[in-house]
Amino acid sequence: MRILILGKLQPSDEIVEEIKAVDSDVEVRREENWKEAESALKKAEVIVTTKGEFPREAVNDAPNLKWVHSLMVGVESFLYPEFTDRDIMLTNPRGAADVAVSEHAFALMLSWTRGIPRSLKLQKERKWDKVQVNHMKGKTMGIIGLGSIGQEIARKAKEAFRMSVMATKRKMTQVDYVDKLLSPEEIDDLLCESDYIVVAAAMTKETDKLIGEREFKIMKPDAFFVNIARGQIVDEKALIKALENKWIAGAGLDVFEMEPLAKESPLWQMENVIITPHIAGVSDKKLADLRVKVFIENLKSYKAGRGLLTEVDKELGY
Repeated sequence: MRILILGKLQPSDEIVEEIKAVDSDVEVRREENWKEAESALKKAEVIVTTKGEFPREAVNDAPNLKWVHSLMVGVESFLYPEFTDRDIMLTNPRGAADVAVSEHAFALMLSWTRGIPRSLKLQKERKWDKVQVNHMKGKTMGIIGLGSIGQEIARKAKEAFRMSVMATKRKMTQVDYVDKLLSPEEIDDLLCESDYIVVAAAMTKETDKLIGEREFKIMKPDAFFVNIARGQIVDEKALIKALENKWIAGAGLDVFEMEPLAKESPLWQMENVIITPHIAGVSDKKLADLRVKVFIENLKSYKAGRGLLTEVDKELGY
């Protein structure tokens, strides 16, 4: 089995040795640029890569390709006809970033709730003024999308903060730590009842611009809105309008429609917005290593004839 690790996000030598140790027939090659990897692409049965590092024009250069492992949880960038029309399996590192992303979501919510941005501003001005603060205990958390990240956010909300938790989920199978499980069609109930709303859904045709002006208008005026999923799920112009008109109290944003966020965006100057530069999934451990470890577990299962553990449904997009 010839495996090509393609792109600038490369795992450590130790992790590569772990891949080779799965089976004696495994061969691993590493390349940073697909244009310089012509011979490797032609032979590769498996490619481990990131979005953008394996563009649609490169698929035709890989006639023996059977499986792609995305190093990013979101796989929308792979779902083009050249890829989906072929019998190529697709996996992602589901679960690898759950802790980091969920902690980041709570960092944004706690910063807002405890008045940290205002306190930092006063610190720079050397002013000893009290800021208005609140607490999260007993409030309602609404989670849009209950995948592995959404479930980890729900667990923290329930166990650490004793919050009431609502969530939307396509497959209506009950999960732990959720008090009220809703279908995507019942999202309005979540929006109008939640004090904190976290977008944790996958980017699909159904979630494109899912949250727009109508949705912001039915949220509580004191609601805090968080997006740690994909910027395209939210209509950014509608979000800016909602913040300017105080339809909602504030927002914590790690992702945006276009990245980097344009310098002229009004979001930069808004006192009721906390911005981070798409870092929710980053931790002190090497990012590629964490995500390739999920690939290794998939590889072990595949070699043992048990199938792939984190296979993506190319029709659903997650």
